[in-house]
Amino acid sequence: MDTSFSGEQTDDSTTPEEAFALLGNETRLAVLRTIWSEADHGEAGRDGVLPFSAIREALGVDSGNLNYHLDRLVGTFIERVDGGYRLRQAGKNVVRAVVAGTITADPSYGPVGVDTACPRCGSRLETRYRREYLYAVCSACSGGLRSHADHPEGTLGWLRVPPAGLRGRTPQEVLDAAHRRFSHMTAAMLDGVCPTCAGTVSPTLSVCSDHRFDGEELCPACLRAIPALARVTCDVCSQFRGVPPIYAVLAEPTLVAAFEEAGVHLFRSWGEAAPPSRWPFEVVEGDRPRVEYDLTLPTLTGLFTVSDDLTVAFEPAGQTG
Repeated sequence: MDTSFSGEQTDDSTTPEEAFALLGNETRLAVLRTIWSEADHGEAGRDGVLPFSAIREALGVDSGNLNYHLDRLVGTFIERVDGGYRLRQAGKNVVRAVVAGTITADPSYGPVGVDTACPRCGSRLETRYRREYLYAVCSACSGGLRSHADHPEGTLGWLRVPPAGLRGRTPQEVLDAAHRRFSHMTAAMLDGVCPTCAGTVSPTLSVCSDHRFDGEELCPACLRAIPALARVTCDVCSQFRGVPPIYAVLAEPTLVAAFEEAGVHLFRSWGEAAPPSRWPFEVVEGDRPRVEYDLTLPTLTGLFTVSDDLTVAFEPAGQTG
């Protein structure tokens, strides 16, 4: 008997259109921001509840007007409880998007040189930030991954970074922080959980069937330097990641300790992740293509196989399949 939850709309659910319409008012957004702010460091207690009187005083609106807007928000973004009102998770997410700058800010910078070498040619990397994405770019070679025409020439990768991620950090620190965030979110998706919405995830191995990379220009068919990518896509919100297949190997719980002992750190910084991301692998074609890494490490030697559903198998050296 299948007892899994479908996640479909119920009669008392709010549709996406209705939810967006509820936020189309300055006072309602101010209500959410006020409850969030006071719950963090104001009048609200540990339970995050803010009295009606405190909300009215903070906003400077009359009781009737405030009651109307609170009633519209209750059930979707806030809840009415003893002592006042508090944010539901949806309300917190809206406010976090605002304070992170995702909705209100659009900074940009670069190109700026950073103290990290290109994994292909060894030249100094540059970073560029625009439209909430940080691009790692090499000005001396063609890079390694350029899936959109508007990506800069020499792109090696791009990482989503909300504007808040720039605050108080140098360009190098932004790159490393963005990489850590990206890697940990990718690890969660490889483990079957979307870090954005907690939805289920579909893993696939994307193989270029006509890969042509001459060591200089990217493959014209897939615009990559490598012939395969591990792709994980959320079945609910469509969040996705495309990474070298070695990510699936290095994120395998049974193998993490061995790689750490060998000094292989994929998740700490862009510079440390670059060498394993360039490890060579063989693509085995077929109905269910796979990739194979033949690795020799101080603590682990053998054949690592990443299947088309990104499951990982390890065959120690000296054993036969």
